[in-house]
Amino acid sequence: MQTDARYQQYEGRYGSKSGVCLFADGTFLLYGYATGVFGHYKFEKDQLLFFPDKQELFIVYAHQNKGLGDSIRINYRGFQEGKTYIQFDQDKVQRVFNDNANCFDSPFVDQLAKSATTITLSAVVEQTSREPQQPNHSWNYTLAKGQNDLILIYNKPKREYQDFMAVMEHANGKSRLKLSSYGGEEGYIKQNNDKDEQKQWQEVLSWKTSYDDSKNNPENTVFANKHYHSFPQPDLAEYSLDQASNQLVMANAVENEAYFRNDQYNDNRYLRQYAILQPKSKSTKEIVTKNITAGSIFFTTCEDPEKSYHYNGYLPREDDDQEKPLTLVDPPKPIAPVENQNKITENADIPGANKTDEDAAYTGIFRPFSVDREDGFYRVSKRDNKDFSKTILEKQPALTGQDISSVESLTDEFGQAVIRIKFTDGGREKLRKVTAAAVGQPIALVVSKKVIFMPIVNEPISGGDVHIAGIGSAEDAKSIAQQLQPKK
Repeated sequence: MQTDARYQQYEGRYGSKSGVCLFADGTFLLYGYATGVFGHYKFEKDQLLFFPDKQELFIVYAHQNKGLGDSIRINYRGFQEGKTYIQFDQDKVQRVFNDNANCFDSPFVDQLAKSATTITLSAVVEQTSREPQQPNHSWNYTLAKGQNDLILIYNKPKREYQDFMAVMEHANGKSRLKLSSYGGEEGYIKQNNDKDEQKQWQEVLSWKTSYDDSKNNPENTVFANKHYHSFPQPDLAEYSLDQASNQLVMANAVENEAYFRNDQYNDNRYLRQYAILQPKSKSTKEIVTKNITAGSIFFTTCEDPEKSYHYNGYLPREDDDQEKPLTLVDPPKPIAPVENQNKITENADIPGANKTDEDAAYTGIFRPFSVDREDGFYRVSKRDNKDFSKTILEKQPALTGQDISSVESLTDEFGQAVIRIKFTDGGREKLRKVTAAAVGQPIALVVSKKVIFMPIVNEPISGGDVHIAGIGSAEDAKSIAQQLQPKK
């Protein structure tokens, strides 16, 4: 219970398309382009001190895979985002990805012909002049006997999760929140409490309720198939536990064998339950350079696709039923680079999109391509950056027009065409879940049988207001926005 009357007095939304929401319980929401970060704040004299809820740097899930014997199998997620390392027991430290890695072909899976009792995950944090000095990190985990199938997640530190401060100014009947890190000199003006704003505020409160529920009831388990495609918690009435393989098996698994032979990534007939592991210790000591082995676990680069990593866990398809690769038809000219770094583009440094050398090159490489899919957002089963005709989307969309509340085309301050998509409460939750399950993987937006946008997801996108830039002219944006409008 907050006793300072200013918590109640200052409650409201500051800003428009981006800004801060202050809540009477002492919490806040920093929102903007395709993201939202919750946290708490407090008063220190006339200053407001903000403390975002921090992401765990590393998250580890473990499962006992009885089919692996003494081997250990690992799925790496997000490790391509920086200089990351792993050490098994007292072995030499290994770099996970090569320098300047790009052209990623997930899932990233590695198997060792040995067991391990401990793993140490490390990250060298890149320092910038505009951000406070951050130490490197090494987290150590102990594996229980039989825990030989792992999902490792790396959440690269980001600016929006750093603490910041603000002051509140009152003038001409308006309240203005001026932040140390966002909003510039003008800051964010408190929205008038009119009918439209009351409706908007109720949506924000609904979002906050969903977040509070997930925070108070964290997901300590992950369900995934053998290709590490994550699924929501299954209806256990439809599955039985096979003791021999330690898998949940769907009742009609055998009957659907032929169907899923051609859609193996989405096969939910056999699921493994992974339990979260807590780190045994956390350290900020420097990595000993001489203890690092040469090379990396994964090597991938657009310049050398033959030597690059490619996932090889899929069985050959049935020839008669094989889904034909999507075709590239009359590709337009490459999309021009976008200078505005505050919009979602294929090369923008924003939450929810992975800025790599590969993505920076998309504006000169990526071209919209034709698909046999209805409008919506799709997970990508297989992506090929050298030949988009070989890209394969999942058969069903993760989000459809029914999950969208409004779409509009805009022009930003740089004259770039922008599409703004606002999701319903249900759509926002779907977006969060699908991006949480697709970290390190691409998401495709299909409009009129064409993929027009395909960024890589770096972290779960919790915002319900997405801006997309770099999609062509103002007329193109207007046409796309009209087609995406929710059907009445």
